[in-house]
Order: sequence, then C-alpha cells, then structure tokens
Amino acid sequence: MSSWYLIGNGDGSAAPRAGDKVVRFNQQSINPAWDLNICNGRTVGASKRFVVSGTQPAEGFSELLEDTARQLSPDLVAWPSTGLVTLVAFVQLRLPVELSRMNLLPSIARPKNLGARIPLACTYHNWLGERRVALPIAHPLDWPGFWLHAPDSSGDASINPYPLLASLTSLDREAGRRVVSELDRVPTEQWLKHACPERIREAEPLFFLSRSQTTTPNWWLYDGCASLSMSRILRRLAWVQQVLWQSD
Repeated sequence: MSSWYLIGNGDGSAAPRAGDKVVRFNQQSINPAWDLNICNGRTVGASKRFVVSGTQPAEGFSELLEDTARQLSPDLVAWPSTGLVTLVAFVQLRLPVELSRMNLLPSIARPKNLGARIPLACTYHNWLGERRVALPIAHPLDWPGFWLHAPDSSGDASINPYPLLASLTSLDREAGRRVVSELDRVPTEQWLKHACPERIREAEPLFFLSRSQTTTPNWWLYDGCASLSMSRILRRLAWVQQVLWQSD
C-alpha cells in the first residue's frame, strides 16, 4: 500500500518508494516529483495560515490543517510547526504516513552571519513540546529519524541541573552566561538522573520565543555563544524526554 511520504527540510536522505505520494514543506517552487506542498502562510505572505498546492488527501484539507494547529497551540503555548500539524492531520485521517528529514529538533544555535536583533525563525516553535506531542504518534510510524541517540557529553558535574536551568530568567546576562556555560558541562546522565516529565515540560518555555511579546526573557536565543550551549542542552532534554516516555 502506498504511503504519504513527508519530507522535512532537515538533514538526511529521503527514499520514497514508487507510488508514494511525496509531501514537502515551505518550498518556493514546485517540483514534478512532489505531490503536495504545504506552506506556512506567513512565509509566503498569504492571509491563510496554510497554503496547500497539489494533490490533497481529503476535501477541506487546508481547513483541517488550520483546525489542527488551533487545537495544538494552547498545549504548546506557541504556533505549531507545519510539519507537526501535517503529521497530526494525516494521523487523524488514518492515512499511512512515512517521514524523513524531520526530527522536530532543529538547532537553535544562531548562525554567525545572523544580525544581532534578528530572531532565528525556528525559535518561534516549542520543539520540546512538539516532540512531547509526537512521541505517542511516532511509535507505530516509519520514522527512524525521529528517535534520538544519547547525545555525547563530557564533564564531571554531579548536580541536579533543573533548578539551575529554571533560574535563568531571573539572572542578568553576565550571571546567566556563567550558568548556561555550567549547564552545558553537565553530563547527559545527570539530566536523566534528576528528570521527570514535569521538569521537562517546565523547561519548554526556555527554548522558544513568543510572537505576542515584543521583548523576551530568553536573551540566550539572541546570543551566539549561549544559544549554542542551549541548543546542546535542548537536545539532551529531548533525549531524556524520549527515555522517560519509553520507560512508562
């Protein structure tokens, strides 16, 4: 049976089989090899939340995407990514789905050539929250790229890192940079040792920006060095989140 083959914009390879319907995201041009292109309306200057072109899996699919996004938003406290919305919509339609190049965990480290006041686009999404939503969906799917290996880490810190992480928003930048650097040296095993689902969820707001605020306490998302450390910490937390879910 042919599947809807979702190809994200991340790293890796894609190998749809003959007969699979290929879905891409936020592509500015159409390739004949794709069956469906789904764009975030904001990126193409459209009034709609999603712009869909190509073969749609169901009547009213654009409306389903918007309804799905609105249902997910309160839980995430952020607008969900187009990839997650599409996946959840396909699962709701009970259609066979495969995925590649989409792990819902892009790097939040700022590129060196990005202007100091320009936000990194991916930081408007709550990736820890999106992976929390996706974990029970991902298990039966053909989605090998979603599952994380234990991140490499080094250091001899034996502290509980979660209270220190939670303190970041109350610190000035100088003190905050020292804490971020200290947290980056905490081994992955310590993050797991002191973890629980509630602590992971409480950490979610530290890793994304709110579109409704003109200023943010998450200054590290605008800081080159701190964002690199926080990106590594985010990946460790995502792996810990996965381990906790698998052990339930």
